[in-house]
Amino acid sequence: MISLLALLSAQPVLAEPVELRRYVLVAGADDGGAERVQLQYATTDASSFASVLSDLGEVSDTDLIVLQNPSRTQLVEGIEALHDRIEADGDARTEAIVYYSGHSDERGLMLGEERLPYNDFKRAVETLPSDVTIAVLDSCASGAMVRTKGGIHKAPFLVDESAGISGHAYITSASATEAAQESDRIQGSFFTHYLVSGLRGGADVDGNNRVTLNEAYRFAFDETLRRTEGTFGGAQHASYDIQLMGSGDLVMTDLRDTSAGLRLPPEMEGRFFVRDHQNHLQAELYKPLGQPVLLGLSPGRYQVSVEQEVHFAHAVVQLEEGDPMQLSPLNFVSLAPEGTTVRGDLLPGPEVRDRFRGNPMMHRSFVAASTVSTLTALALYSLTFQVNMEACQGDVDCMAKTRGLNNNLLVGAGVFGGIGAVTGVSAVVTIPEKKKTESKAEAGR
Repeated sequence: MISLLALLSAQPVLAEPVELRRYVLVAGADDGGAERVQLQYATTDASSFASVLSDLGEVSDTDLIVLQNPSRTQLVEGIEALHDRIEADGDARTEAIVYYSGHSDERGLMLGEERLPYNDFKRAVETLPSDVTIAVLDSCASGAMVRTKGGIHKAPFLVDESAGISGHAYITSASATEAAQESDRIQGSFFTHYLVSGLRGGADVDGNNRVTLNEAYRFAFDETLRRTEGTFGGAQHASYDIQLMGSGDLVMTDLRDTSAGLRLPPEMEGRFFVRDHQNHLQAELYKPLGQPVLLGLSPGRYQVSVEQEVHFAHAVVQLEEGDPMQLSPLNFVSLAPEGTTVRGDLLPGPEVRDRFRGNPMMHRSFVAASTVSTLTALALYSLTFQVNMEACQGDVDCMAKTRGLNNNLLVGAGVFGGIGAVTGVSAVVTIPEKKKTESKAEAGR
């Protein structure tokens, strides 16, 4: 998450350019001791945060320290090494970011069987000889670090007008009594995922292709809260303690000079998901109609999906070095929603039933290249057809639509199966299934 490091871009008119260097320390620790579950994505989160600052925050490799699964001593020594690098910088204006992803409790950071108390961590960070210092903690109960100074879990803080800023900012992913959660779906923690997505351009609400500290925090706060309200870990509220003075824009990432990027068209709306060639989720955001969005990404091949109610579309793009690529609705191919199964015996609630009434069949697509695969698809279809009928809850119109789709799908499945068996050419068989409600508990930190 080192991308929270503030970029100071606004300068007084006719003022001499000021040399600025940014120093970052990123630490990810999966092991929180024998009594804590082993995290899967703390080190991944740290790498993601470091990458967005390197890509869009003008942080050089020589000014970046990355620690994976450090001991208490190694983390303290890392902060001391950052101190020495800043001190040797001379007269240049300096900004520092320290990011930690891992386990913690109400007393401090948990590094294996060791603990680094919050007071010791803050003391080390506050001794950094930088003009601006930002610390970001993505861990359980991390809000305890800012609670004593009035830290609050509210979305806005007013640091937009800040050129020549000095002071510090502490940002935590959860309040003093909340769990910070990670998810297999996004392969990372909710807070870091949305913070990085915001820094890549998702948080640029004013469309100036720069993301400020205020914009990034607001985006991460809102998206993390939205995504965790229905999890077993409970709603998660980010917190902060800001002690900054100055005037101008405290910019975190600048998209104007990105080497590659993706422009989402204003005529499209919905929740966008961008994955790299290894299927890692790089950015997620909701884009309203009429608002273009620029995402800063590295050159390479990406999959872009957009979700609109029960409609889905997908595109594959190749981003090259140079100007960002402009997407168009023509780049997208519509997809049927993924068929899933409810984990448990709960009947669908009114909200789910309403969606079934409007679109009674949820579907899954299979490739049928033989009669055997067609028969398999038909068997699965017969098992799930009754589920859709039950979801109609006696609604006559809904049941009529379901029977109509039933007849059409039976005929289509037979035709496609014949094509596959005779010609060897693959064909698609679509069967309905009930929509799943995600109920897997996300791991707490």
